[in-house]
Amino acid sequence: MTDEQKWFSIIAFAGESFSLLNEALIAAKKQDFDASQRLLGDSENILKEAHHIQNELLENEINGKSIEFSMLFTHAQDHLMNVILAQNIYRELIELQHNKH
Repeated sequence: MTDEQKWFSIIAFAGESFSLLNEALIAAKKQDFDASQRLLGDSENILKEAHHIQNELLENEINGKSIEFSMLFTHAQDHLMNVILAQNIYRELIELQHNKH
């Protein structure tokens, strides 16, 4: 897989993870907390795939295989970071919704 394909994979995994987060929050609002927790877990598992690719790229750079600066790479990193942050926030929102009922 080329570096560009890896960056696109990070974006795709992060996007799917974020979609599942939204579904988890919607389920929590409907008081379907089993579905909410399942979706949250699915989101976390998918984001691990993106994080795994990021770690591979970082390890390559540490071992002397540099990557060229790219807006696509920057976008992938930004997307990943935002979803990691969103997971933390959504987890708290879902817990608040659960405690409310």
